[in-house]
Amino acid sequence: MTPPTASALFKAPISDETPPTVTTVFGDIPYHPETIVHFPQGILGFPYNKQYILVDIKHPNAAHFILMQPLEVPAHSFLILPLKKESGLIPQEAVDAALAQYGMDAQDVEIFVIGTFQKEGESLKKTLNLNAPIFVNFKHKVGVQHVFTGKGYDMEHPLTTDE
Repeated sequence: MTPPTASALFKAPISDETPPTVTTVFGDIPYHPETIVHFPQGILGFPYNKQYILVDIKHPNAAHFILMQPLEVPAHSFLILPLKKESGLIPQEAVDAALAQYGMDAQDVEIFVIGTFQKEGESLKKTLNLNAPIFVNFKHKVGVQHVFTGKGYDMEHPLTTDE
C-alpha cells in the first residue's frame, strides 16, 4: 500500500487565488492558507512554531516522506513519514489511548513519525522516531505530537524498505 501524499490528505477545497510562499531547504514552496495545520502546543523543542504546512517533496533519499514546514521559523522543518497502521510499529492500543487523550477520532486522523537522516561514510542512515508520533486531524486541521512514556518506543528505529 502506497502512503498518502500530503496533497491527498486535505479534503477541503483549495482556493484558486495566488498562494503565498514559504522559503524552505527545498526552495520556495507555495501553499494555500486552507492547508495550514495548527499545533496549539507546538512540536517538542519548538513550542513557538504552531502553524505548519505539509508538502509533498520529490527527493530520491526521502521517498514517501512529507515536508512538515513551520510558517513562523522556516528553518525548523521536519521530514515526516505516514505511519502504516498495519506496520505494527506502534501498538494500536497505544494509538487509541493517545487519540482518546486528545479527543481525536481515529477516522479523521493520520499518524506520522519524524524521520532523521544521518550521513555515515558513503551511506545514509535513516531512522524513525516512534517515541513521539504526530497526530494530524485533517478534518479540523489540528495536530499534536504525542510522547509515549515507558519502554518499547524507539527514538531511532532503523527505516527499512517495508515501512
